[in-house]
Formats: sequence, C-alpha cells, structure tokens
Amino acid sequence: MSRRFISVFRLGMLIVLVVGMALQPQFNAYAAASLSVTPITWNVIGLDSNNVNVGPNHFPVGARVCNTGDAVATNVKSSFVWDSNDPYISLRAGTLTAYIDDGIDLNPDECMDFYYEVEVTRTSAAYKHTRRYHITASADGGLTGSTTIPRELFVEYLVSQNRNAVSDVKLDGVSIPNGGTMSLVVGNTYTIQLVGSTATQGYEQIESFINFPNTIFQVLSVNTTYTAETSAGMLPPYDALYGDACGWENDPNSPNYRGCNSVGKAGGNITVTYQIRILQAPS
Repeated sequence: MSRRFISVFRLGMLIVLVVGMALQPQFNAYAAASLSVTPITWNVIGLDSNNVNVGPNHFPVGARVCNTGDAVATNVKSSFVWDSNDPYISLRAGTLTAYIDDGIDLNPDECMDFYYEVEVTRTSAAYKHTRRYHITASADGGLTGSTTIPRELFVEYLVSQNRNAVSDVKLDGVSIPNGGTMSLVVGNTYTIQLVGSTATQGYEQIESFINFPNTIFQVLSVNTTYTAETSAGMLPPYDALYGDACGWENDPNSPNYRGCNSVGKAGGNITVTYQIRILQAPS
C-alpha cells in the first residue's frame, strides 16, 4: 500500500504544488489468541473463631480465564498448583485439581471461570496459617497463563454475627425450605439463588457462596447484587462471588498485605445468582 501526499510551498507570489508517492512498509498481520488468568475469589479463608467444628471449612478458590487475543483459543484447560506446603490447608479430597478433559474453546473477548475447592482442617492450630498457590490456563498452540505469583490463602478467625443471615435459597425461582432437597438432572442447566443480608452498610470485603463440588456442578456464571455499595472500584454487573470494595492488597510481599488500599463497602441485601450445569450424579 502507498499513500499520496501533497506539499504546498509558497515562494513569493508563486505557489508550487509538489505531488508525490510515499511508500509505506508492508506488514503481514496474523490473528492470535492470548490468555489472561485473574483471581475471582478472596484470599482469606478460615474457621469459626469460637468453635472450629461449626461453620464452613470448604471454600471456593477460582480464576477467570479470558481470551484477550483476536483468534479462537482452542482446548482451554486449567489447573490448581500449590507453591508451598501446609498441613492444615489442602484441596478437598475427591475434588478436581485440574480441568483437563473436554477442553473449552474461547472466542476473542470470551471468558470462562474455573473453581476449585479448598479445605481447612478443623483444628485451632490452623488459624493464621498460609499456603501459596497459583491457577494456570493453557490452550492449543503453546498458549499459557497464570494468576499472579506470589499469592496465598490465609486462615482467619471467622466471627459469627447476628447481623449477617441467609434467608433463602431458590431453584429456578422457587424457594427450597430448610432441610429440603433439589431434584437435578445430569446434563441440565439450572439457576440457583442465595439470598442473604449483612449489616446495613456492608463490609470492605465480602464473599457469599454455596459450596458446589466441582466434580458434580459446573458453575457457568455468577451474578451478585448488593443494595449497599460505596466502592469506587466495584462497578456493576458484579459477576463474581467476591466483592472487593476497598482495594484489598493480596501481595504477600507488600507492607500493606491484607489491608485496604482505598475506601468502600458492599453488602446490605444480597442475592447471588448462579447458572450451573450438572456434570454427574454423586458417586
């Protein structure tokens, strides 16, 4: 390709037009896929501060894999990798540690979430323990990606508060009573909602979730709504379980590690809407 140019010179009363051709270098453009891997869950896990035998000890730990290139990323897979050891923090027995079967194709600007299940041993010795990890992604053609290293899970004292509550769980819009069951068919897709509330103004960090074993449930998408949200960094739609309302510092090497880098809160009345697919019946 070339570009025509015209230069105009004024010499006294004489105007001279110079017309020429500027030759432009030739480039071959090739479409290519590229992977980004971003954490979508909080790095803080824990046990009840009063009784380690009550409350949750399984926590979702996930990452969003996106194709940031301009060609299809084929056969996308993901794995969970430990970078250190700890006797009290592990992946739940029987959970998927890697998504390696039936690789997924991602179009440009398309993303997929991968969730893993971390278990904290129910012992008071686990408090304040850490274990480092990262989540990887790969695709055909040698494409790779990873969450930021270093990153770690931190076992915190979880404080029970009467101001926080779960008021309902719904399957396709129908409430499931306490102690009730859900009838789900392998291969089908469902909407499951978790309805809850917090203190009126919410919290700097918030994560509301249902434990879905990743061998049985595939989480296709998540949408969370808050009636109270004052963060400058969180912008709707809130397409994750985790609400980082204060710019949480995740870098263990930072002097502000596990602190807020800005001001904000999220909470109030909360609805977490999952789209899930049933992979198999429990064994």
